[in-house]
Amino acid sequence: MSDISRLVRSIMEDLKRSGRRQRSDTVIRILRETHPDVYHRHARWVNADDWTRKVAIVGRPRCRTCGSSDGPAFRNRCKSFHPWPKFCCMKCGNSNADVMARRKATCKHRYGASCPLGSNRLRAKGRRTLLRHYGVDNPLKSPEVIAQIRATNLRRRGVEWVTQDPDVIEKLIDTHNNPVTLGRRCRTNMRLYGVPYTSQYEPIRRKIVTALNGSKARRKTIKTCQSRYGVDNPIQDYAIWKRRQNSSANFVDMKYRGKHYRLQGYEPEVVCTLVDRGLEVSSRHGIYADYKNRDDGKIHRYFPDLLVRTKGRHCVVEVKSTWTAGLISGRRSFEFRRLQEKAHAIVATGRAFAVMIGDRYKTFRTFKGVPQWDELIREFDPDRRCWRRSARFRRESPSVRQPAARCGCASR
Repeated sequence: MSDISRLVRSIMEDLKRSGRRQRSDTVIRILRETHPDVYHRHARWVNADDWTRKVAIVGRPRCRTCGSSDGPAFRNRCKSFHPWPKFCCMKCGNSNADVMARRKATCKHRYGASCPLGSNRLRAKGRRTLLRHYGVDNPLKSPEVIAQIRATNLRRRGVEWVTQDPDVIEKLIDTHNNPVTLGRRCRTNMRLYGVPYTSQYEPIRRKIVTALNGSKARRKTIKTCQSRYGVDNPIQDYAIWKRRQNSSANFVDMKYRGKHYRLQGYEPEVVCTLVDRGLEVSSRHGIYADYKNRDDGKIHRYFPDLLVRTKGRHCVVEVKSTWTAGLISGRRSFEFRRLQEKAHAIVATGRAFAVMIGDRYKTFRTFKGVPQWDELIREFDPDRRCWRRSARFRRESPSVRQPAARCGCASR
């Protein structure tokens, strides 16, 4: 405690013992009369009225967390006679390593867990309270609470859920893709787990896999999806898949030759090339096919990228890069096996299938029917990550730059 704080406290105690009111004006007048050197050296007037007129000490301490001397706690404490706080704001106080360690130790001692919500006793108590008040063990299961949330969102944002607001979606995307936020997130993960992304940390990966593959959790998930959507997985429902595609941040809306498309990856270049050849191309067709994956033994639903009408027949076109087609490694991978399974599923429906694969120079090769590994790898150079063509052809090929310039899409 500083000298001026001790003097102010002693003056206030003397006033209290004598029965006089502890007014700020009286304290400051006595301080100026009895200790003028301390007053002029350490104190100054703060413009305020009555009890808000108090002493502001010039030499502020520094926050123990961020090292700043200018924070709301310091600024507010300048107008009172209390000692200086240890932290400049509540955020610094809660994120301080010593405070967090003491908090965890206290929770361990009281509840047997590092967090109060980790205590089975407190969670059971919370469920009993919710059952007594709302008749459910979770507030989001209550129809009244859900109706109130929807009414509030409709009144404030015009939508039932916050994530349906375009401004919120744009803000979430910007925040997630912000280099500053991404760097801060990676640094935190490196400090805590030693990897830039939590999905790369082996204990977390095992925990996620165990939770998803657990028989009880899996049965409950399948039962819920069957009762709500009639399928084992929500993404197998076309309406949900379409809504997810429309809200995806990886898609771009493109207008070319008077027609609108919703595309991603290398699809804009392929669409421009096919339309220039006089073919009718559609990216919103509603066609899908189910196939069984040999790796996990599950039934997956495949939604083709493009539907092309040629010679009175519909042809499904799958657009891949050499990376997503599994050619980069130079050996047969699960990406290529999945591509073959998709092709077999489309051919079984009676439609033609073709895959257009582009290398890093956006030079495309078209393979009709079910793609064969020997045929693809014979024309691909894994070392140079491109098709086996000369460098001059790659520079002068019209399929490299012109489609991207014609469609006007930003490179992704």
